[in-house]
Order: sequence, then C-alpha cells, then structure tokens
Amino acid sequence: MGVAGCFTSPINRAPMVTVSADAIVFHGQSVTFTAHGYDPDQDQLTWTWALTQAMSAAVSPNPCPDRNNPMMPWPMATPSNTSSPTSYQVAASLTVSSWCVWVFATDPYGAVGVDIQPLIPSNNPPQPVLRVVSPDPADSYPAYTHFQIAADQSADPDGDPLTYTLALDQAPLGSTAMLVPCTDPAIATDPRFRCLDVALSGQYVVSLHASDGLANPGTSMTLNVLPDQPPCIAMTTPMYGATLLKDDPLAPNPIIVNMVVDDGDPYPNSLNPLQTVMFNWFKGKNDSGRLQYVDNGGFSLLNLVATDYQPGDVANVRLEVHDRNAAAIDAILLGCGDEPFCPIAPGSTCFVRVSWRIEMDL
Repeated sequence: MGVAGCFTSPINRAPMVTVSADAIVFHGQSVTFTAHGYDPDQDQLTWTWALTQAMSAAVSPNPCPDRNNPMMPWPMATPSNTSSPTSYQVAASLTVSSWCVWVFATDPYGAVGVDIQPLIPSNNPPQPVLRVVSPDPADSYPAYTHFQIAADQSADPDGDPLTYTLALDQAPLGSTAMLVPCTDPAIATDPRFRCLDVALSGQYVVSLHASDGLANPGTSMTLNVLPDQPPCIAMTTPMYGATLLKDDPLAPNPIIVNMVVDDGDPYPNSLNPLQTVMFNWFKGKNDSGRLQYVDNGGFSLLNLVATDYQPGDVANVRLEVHDRNAAAIDAILLGCGDEPFCPIAPGSTCFVRVSWRIEMDL
C-alpha cells in the first residue's frame, strides 16, 4: 500500500525596500526620491508612493512612524504617475513643510515591503542687504538730506518669501526724524523701501531684518550727517562788488539773484521750488543813513523805482539771504554789523550779505 505524499505551499516573502533623496532638501525647492529594492522570490514589483505630515520634534524625536511597528497604520498609497515608478518628486510648494515619504513595493501575491524617509527641509537663512538709493552713497551727507533707503537686494538662498522690518535705531538727541513710506508711487507701498529726512547733524543708524519665517538675520548702516552750512550767494545780476555801477534813472534795471548755494534750501531748487532761502532787501540813497527794509514779499528780485531817483543819485542796495537755520544766520550778520559783505568764515569769499552802489546817470 502506497504512502500518500505531503504537499507544502511555498512561502511568499515580502520585498526588501529602501528609499533616499537625490539631494539635500531646502525650503521651497523640489526634490526627487528614489526607491531601491528586490524581491527574494524574484517576483515583479509594483511601486506606489504616499506622503504624510511629519510630527513635530516637540511631540516625538522621530518625525516619521516606525515601519516595523505592526500597530502603525499605513497611509493609503496612490499609484505613482511618474515616468519611472521607482522615482517620486516632491514639488517645491510642498517642501516648505516637513513630511514623511512612503514607498511601497508589492509583488503579484500581495506581499508588501515598505520604507519611510523623513523630508525635513534645511533652511538657509536670508541674506539682508541695506543700501542708500539716493543720494549717491557717501561717507557723510549734508544737513537736510532726503534719503531713500532700500532692502530690495536682500535674497533668500532657498527662494523663500521674505518679510522686511526697517527701523531707525539711533538718531541725534532732539531729532524727530522717522522712517516713512516714500512718496514715489512706484515704491510707496513696497515694504522694501523707506524714506528719511534729517535736519540735525550727527549719526543716524538704520537697521534691516529680513525673515523667511524661520530665520530673521539683520544688518545695519550708519548715516553721518554734517552740521548745517549757511547759504552762499553765488551769482547775481549785476554781479555784486565794490565797483560803482551806472544805471538809467528813467528806466533802472532790476537787481536779480541767479543762484544761492545751500545744503537744505538752495535757490533755485528744482526738487522743491518752495523750499529755498528767503531774500531780505534793504535800500537807501546818497548815503543818507541806515538802509530801510524793502517789503517785496521775499522775492529774489528787487526793482528800482524810476520815480525815486534823479540823475546823480546813488542807489545803495543790500541783500541778505536766510535759510531755515535762522539763529546761525543771525549770528553771522550780528558779527559783521552793517558791513556790506558778510563772509561765512574769516577769509571766505562766500557771503550771506552783499551790496551794490549804483549811480543813476544817463
């Protein structure tokens, strides 16, 4: 009698799988993961991928589940649509967060191998750059300078969006200067640009912090502002001087100021026509005593009135210019009394007061 034979079903072994990123992952940059595996039974494998949110380090030191824990549920895996089923690309828009990348290798009999790789993007901090757009960068600047300051050349190596904080950290005692949005409509609402008007001399320290949400490095720069300089009468018609000029008493020519140099209130001022020096005129005749103030509205022109003069008369005219620093100008004028020329400094050829002597003659 024959002995019945025993038949033992073959054991189907699960595939072996590993997965790794092809490069270091940075915030805001896409990355490709590649799976490697084999089947002990030489079965053909099907590859699928999944993403789950990584846990915070405050919750667990291991951001992704333990693949060997039988109690850990696996995510639903969606078949890969990439050209190579063993590759999976995580888009740049997703790498601003931390994830767990799952790969599954399944044989025809349902045996599954799995591996999990954490995707925790590295962060390169922003590179803050602070610069003076206008005026041209210099070691020092005149009083009353209007600064346009920019952070627009700041960058983030990872391409992360940045937020900007510009601040005035230091100003001279008594200064009321503030960083404010610029009036230029092209940059008025751009947080990378701010404007600053200074009146007092000293050091102004401007700082910038550029944040990508994870790092907030800063930088600063110092603006050295010089003391206010008095105005200087540079050009008139006729030119001032000690020479006795000739004019027609029946049709006298006006005296015109063509140019006044000043750090805050030049004349003419193309950037701000209303922000110029003030002109104070005084007039007399034939050395008849002190000159009298002429109220002509502070204009840069003085008309000599024909009916005021006869042939042989000498018109004495004096001009004083004042910028916004009235106390400094008053001190200069007080120091020279009623002298026809008032130099800003000893030996200077720059004047805040000039005079004319005009003989009315045909």
